[in-house]
Amino acid sequence: MAESIVERMRRQAFASTKRDVHYEEEQLTTETTVCPGCGAGRAEEHGVKECRYCGYVFISADL
Repeated sequence: MAESIVERMRRQAFASTKRDVHYEEEQLTTETTVCPGCGAGRAEEHGVKECRYCGYVFISADL
């Protein structure tokens, strides 16, 4: 009987060594703009004209 794909994967996993596994460690970063009025994070989906928590106006012109 032919070897199933699961059996083949299991056999290859047991036959592999730690030297066969290669990965690169990535540095994940984020940048957050905070409100100078209250320090809350500024989320674009809540609008960019004013802070939704303290009302600080970031942009006074109409866009």
